[in-house]
Amino acid sequence: MKILILTQYYPPETGAPQNRLSSLATNMKSLGASVEILTAFPNYPSLIKHEKYRHRLRSNIENIDGINVHRTYIYANGKSGFIYRLVNYFSFVFSSLIYGIFKTGRYDIIICESPPLFLGITSIILKKIKNAKLVLNISDLWPLSIERLGVVKNRFLLNIAYRLEKFIYKRSDYISAQTDGIKRYIENIFPNKKFLLFRNGIDVNFFRRIENQNMRLPFDIDRDANDLVITYTGNFGYAQGLERIVSVAKKIESINKNIKFVLIGDGPLKDEISILVQEKKISNVAIHGSIDRKCLKLVWEKSDIALIPIIKNELFKGAIPSKIFEALYYKKPILTSLQGEAYDIFISRANCGIWFDMDSDTDIINKILNLYMNYNKIQTLGKNGHDFIIKNFNRTDLIKEFYNFINSN
Repeated sequence: MKILILTQYYPPETGAPQNRLSSLATNMKSLGASVEILTAFPNYPSLIKHEKYRHRLRSNIENIDGINVHRTYIYANGKSGFIYRLVNYFSFVFSSLIYGIFKTGRYDIIICESPPLFLGITSIILKKIKNAKLVLNISDLWPLSIERLGVVKNRFLLNIAYRLEKFIYKRSDYISAQTDGIKRYIENIFPNKKFLLFRNGIDVNFFRRIENQNMRLPFDIDRDANDLVITYTGNFGYAQGLERIVSVAKKIESINKNIKFVLIGDGPLKDEISILVQEKKISNVAIHGSIDRKCLKLVWEKSDIALIPIIKNELFKGAIPSKIFEALYYKKPILTSLQGEAYDIFISRANCGIWFDMDSDTDIINKILNLYMNYNKIQTLGKNGHDFIIKNFNRTDLIKEFYNFINSN
């Protein structure tokens, strides 16, 4: 079976879709499939193309972990305004379409990663030209998410986006969804569509392979023997509410100076949050840039708790961030405001974390202070989480199920 994965995001970029799709590609290859990637020049999350890809329209075919990767043009100038993001998305829609038509072969299956939803346009056209079946993999609901977050408020634009959503869903042969919430939403629109729940998980083989590799963090995480280090890794975006976390950190600083926060990543609000930390002179918060996924072990060796914040919004009740799995693999419990599906799985079932009310500074502070006073609980929660995800969220098993689904339908 010949498979093309069409995605705007792929390593060497870091992030949830990049990690998931690279694991999908290598695992399906090990199951006997011929897999290729059609993706953009790496530029996420800074929106600045990596040096070697600048001033190019396309690159030579690369080989990453035994997978052929085709890269083509994307507009990325470091600006993240709405118009710039649209140009960013559509530049890759058009360049990937042209490249896909003239520079790639025939495929049995095209797997398209959404968001961005617009890439579904390319996948539908390539599906017809290549006479392939289309699997649309939905990891976030567009345009619902950008509407509820207030990123786009213009009803005319939103109506066009919702029509495009239905157009693309209707023409997909199969739809895979990252969460039950996403699956239920799409089933309400197309109840007769063939669905697969393709959850995030942990790539155990990846972390075992890098266990003995020599790695260095580009920064140091300072800690003393009596410190409690709470670490966030990921996107500095609108949904995470990191400005509240920084505000809480300032209040905790006057109560217990041994509680420290480390925020690692990039995103549209990183500069704003960094300025806030500087202006408020918050000494117990350290902010660092994105790191290679291989260095996560070094991060978690110096951390005690994984922070997984998210603002209160109906949209996020089905969210299950992939960073949860990596922290739990290293036996670090989660401190989270996630509700709905994630709460049911990780707080109620797995008993591997502590939930806090994102709208209550008092609740957040009390939960953190209680954890500081009970390190045995931290260790117990971490072990619970590790055992739970190894049993239930091993990505090798999840991908085998995904592969069997597309191979038999």
